[in-house]
Amino acid sequence: MLEDNQALRTFRQGKAFPKNNEFHTGRYLSTITSQIPLDNNELHHNNESMYIMCSSRYLSTITSESTYRQIPLDNNESMYIMCSSRYHSRITSNNELHNNNEYTWVKVLYPPILKKDQVIKFHALFKVYGSPGQQLVTQEYEVGWEHFQCITNDLIIVYVEVRGSGGRGDQWMHAVHKRLGNLEVKDIIAAGRYFKSQQYVDPQVAIWGVSHGGFLTAALLGNPENVITCGVAVAPVTDWRYYDTFYTEKFMGYPTVDNLDAYNNSNISRFAVNFRTSRFLLVHGTGDDNVHFQHSAQLMKALTERDVYYKSLIYTDQQHWLSGGNTRNHLYNSIEDFIFKCYGKTAPRHVDPPVIEEEED
Repeated sequence: MLEDNQALRTFRQGKAFPKNNEFHTGRYLSTITSQIPLDNNELHHNNESMYIMCSSRYLSTITSESTYRQIPLDNNESMYIMCSSRYHSRITSNNELHNNNEYTWVKVLYPPILKKDQVIKFHALFKVYGSPGQQLVTQEYEVGWEHFQCITNDLIIVYVEVRGSGGRGDQWMHAVHKRLGNLEVKDIIAAGRYFKSQQYVDPQVAIWGVSHGGFLTAALLGNPENVITCGVAVAPVTDWRYYDTFYTEKFMGYPTVDNLDAYNNSNISRFAVNFRTSRFLLVHGTGDDNVHFQHSAQLMKALTERDVYYKSLIYTDQQHWLSGGNTRNHLYNSIEDFIFKCYGKTAPRHVDPPVIEEEED
């Protein structure tokens, strides 16, 4: 467990530099939300500590690297007492998986009932993002849909940090320059092989991602060395020629004749035939103003032309993050159904559909 003063040295702008193999419940891991320098000798900051499903806030005064004092603002004690009686996922944070001369950080959520020395196997669900300069694996604690799946449906959740991510220096971040979807996929494959080799992991493994994470999910399924059974790509970029010019050219260069290979090698549709070995769910909103629906339309056309069977969810008029109009509820239930069929199981329905009142004439 990180000591508080060590945690302060480890965090930067709310996200940690993962460098240790910690096994924790998340209670004491903190996220620095803001810093206000007062003079040369002291530093005050608001500190938000996330644990289980609760949060506490306090004001800290740092007088040196190893000492500081705290003033509680809100410890949320009553909520913590209530949360303490619930089951919670166990987290292994920042494991290092070696991939040739590189190593990849992962964060794993384990179901409360899992014991690695038992013969019972659990299904794994990978989550990826991988946008250059961004971090998915940090030591900040949060509760989301993946935590729900881990605790309720006993899934092992694996967050994979791939090359190009932030927090590990320029060489690591710029390794993907002009080859988006290449080295990142190799990192995911290495992580997939590792977890599938563990005795407590079922060989049927799923992966999902949104936006850039959807791009990497699709790129993985289009790779002939893919080891993941099924994938869900939500609002994925499939051809960088169709994406925002400023963003794309920063990482891919200009789409000129001498650089067309870089764009072609990152075009998911060119590898559509490789999707035959996996199960694929493609999700997109027709009103997406970030990753235009054209991306998914082109990929669906390529998959159809190569006689690849897939499933798709099209949300009419929905924008990039698919919120409102029961869309998010429908999306999560649909993803759950898809991955559980991939696992050879039936997904439970946890949320009743909303009651839609008919309009009066």
